[in-house]
Amino acid sequence: MTLYQRFAVYLTLVPLLGHPGYGFATTYYVSTTGSDTNTGTLNLPFATLNYSESKLRAGDLLYVRGGTYYEAVYVDVSGTPASPITISGFQGETATIDGVYTNPAVSWGNLLRVAGSNDVVQNLTIKRSNWVGLALTGPYDQAMGITSQSNMENGIIVTGTADYSLVQNCNVYYNAKSNESFQKSRGGWSTGLSAARGVNYVVLRNNQIWNNWGEGLSTFEAQHTLMESNVVYDNQLNVYLSDTKYSTCRGNLVYCTPGNVCSNISQIGIALADETYNPPSSDNAVLNNLLLGNMKNIYYWSGASGGGLVNVVIAYNTSVNSATETNLKLLPGSHTNSVIENNIFLQADSLPAAIVQTPSGIVFLSNLWSKTPPSGASGVGDVVGAPNLTNSGSTGPGQLSADWFRITASSPAVGMAVPLALVPTDFFGTPRGILPDIGAIQHTLPPPGNLRILSSQ
Repeated sequence: MTLYQRFAVYLTLVPLLGHPGYGFATTYYVSTTGSDTNTGTLNLPFATLNYSESKLRAGDLLYVRGGTYYEAVYVDVSGTPASPITISGFQGETATIDGVYTNPAVSWGNLLRVAGSNDVVQNLTIKRSNWVGLALTGPYDQAMGITSQSNMENGIIVTGTADYSLVQNCNVYYNAKSNESFQKSRGGWSTGLSAARGVNYVVLRNNQIWNNWGEGLSTFEAQHTLMESNVVYDNQLNVYLSDTKYSTCRGNLVYCTPGNVCSNISQIGIALADETYNPPSSDNAVLNNLLLGNMKNIYYWSGASGGGLVNVVIAYNTSVNSATETNLKLLPGSHTNSVIENNIFLQADSLPAAIVQTPSGIVFLSNLWSKTPPSGASGVGDVVGAPNLTNSGSTGPGQLSADWFRITASSPAVGMAVPLALVPTDFFGTPRGILPDIGAIQHTLPPPGNLRILSSQ
């Protein structure tokens, strides 16, 4: 092989190296028993996260050994799509960043901020921040397996330039403590997990979110947010979409339990809004969600600037027994080109199934109502009757299963939905086929893919 050929082979390998042109990616370690004068190896770990972070380059991995780290951490180094930087708790150990309610000192500061791009933080516990727990503010960042708890403000927020970022498999609970007992002591407002303020194409998936003193899961002043497969319960308001475009809330389990710590009259299941009208909400979808026992299960309101449900689809949800007022409540708005179809609305007590104050601009189609809906909410293809849910298992906090919402073979929802190309599968990912069932969970299996219908002639 000639020298030129060897150099050509080397150039093909450079994108795979953690330090392009200098060497392979490095694995570092940090420990509460280490020293920042060490080399960062397993036997000679660094002592602080901030010093460790300064050593990282594309492709590097930093293992955080078990213990508690009392520092506000700022990650501004960047990986690449092929060689991300990863900061991870060490397997089998619990690594905690603790703000002890004094750190950070700066208003709306972050206990852990990831500002670089193509960075992954995973398997860490973040707690007792004096302000925000974890903030992703750089593009293509990921938070995986994070526990964010007992922070004064947001548990995890994706904001700024953090386009195309992902939060997945995280536990987010007992945050927004500045609002504890509805005091709103700092005059602001915060959430458990949120994509907010100018960010685009964020995915919030498969997280457990509970007992936060603000919205549990939200997207606010953001676009193209996907909130899917989350379990959200007993937050002051469970799921919130406001001032957002092209966002989807699908396949979430959203519920409240009686007497929970955040109980109040505004403990809504899924709320759509135009709080600041920046941008005006439009083109959003609420699909395949399961709701139980929220003060109002599905709700819309517009702020002082107006607004309405514009190009919105609310379809294939199963919404059961709101605790107060009504199951579905839509306040006045300039609604346009929106549809509410193929949903189950079960309200077994004396409360009305729906209150729709300005139905103009909304098409209701093929919903199952447990009782006759008001005229403004009725539509072609409606079914009125008990949906016959299995109601299997506990409905306690952290115990409710999606199986509770399954319909039985005798349900009048079977085969009565209108096929909707936007929703080809159910809550579990089961194909709906050509005769879909009303509600979030398909009871009947679709026909085999090779089924042929032959002419009788």
